[in-house]
Amino acid sequence: MNICKNCGCKNSVHDRFCRNCGSVIQTEKIYRPSGKKNAWILVMPVVTAVLVVAIAVAAYVIIRNDSSKGDSVDKAAARKDRKAGQEEKIDSTEEDFPTEKAADESEIKEEETGIFASMPSHFAFSSGAGGWGTVIELSADGTFTGSYSDSDMGDMGEGYPGGTVYICDFKGKFSEPKKMDDYTWSMELEWLETESKSGEIYFEDDIKYVYSDPYGLEDADTLMIYLPGSPVEFLPEEFKSWAHLNPEDQTLPYYGIYNVKGQKGFVSYD
Repeated sequence: MNICKNCGCKNSVHDRFCRNCGSVIQTEKIYRPSGKKNAWILVMPVVTAVLVVAIAVAAYVIIRNDSSKGDSVDKAAARKDRKAGQEEKIDSTEEDFPTEKAADESEIKEEETGIFASMPSHFAFSSGAGGWGTVIELSADGTFTGSYSDSDMGDMGEGYPGGTVYICDFKGKFSEPKKMDDYTWSMELEWLETESKSGEIYFEDDIKYVYSDPYGLEDADTLMIYLPGSPVEFLPEEFKSWAHLNPEDQTLPYYGIYNVKGQKGFVSYD
């Protein structure tokens, strides 16, 4: 019901003008919620719930990423520590147990510089019949001492009825040998000294002694070392003539030293 403010007449809610005085009726605005607003009211709880869930999920992802990042940093640090430990272990292992390559190189170097140490110390150059001979005693550093002697009992005279003996005591040094093949090494005669001058004479016990040159080494420069097992067919004929080989020997049964220039050959003996 609308009441006219001008005359107080009661009018229906649908009247726009007063039935009594014709004045414009000021209708009271009645609030009626629209359907859309009612729908929004219904939707709001759902939207709120969705937002809450989204915020919770986002927070969980952020926390998880931070945790994963921390774990990744920790894992990277752990891997770095393990790698450092492994490298340290490898370094330690290499120091305690040389690699096969290093061991081989060491063995080769030792072989090249230590060939004298593996050789017998006594070598002889002789006629084989006991008439004359030169012997040397070899040391591991390549130095040697030696002596030469040759007896001529038919060379006698007044004051020396016992005959004549040619002698020489000497010493010297070979250079460091160089490997030529599996059975051959090469070296040089670095120096050679005799205790007395060649040609000097003295008498003792009815024998005349004549100082001589170190036969077999007096003209030496380059010398070859032949190892046991060297094929005989490849050895120089001049060396074989002094080596006193048996006819059935196919390989050298002992060590040999060959004076290339003088074509003289020494062989080892015990």
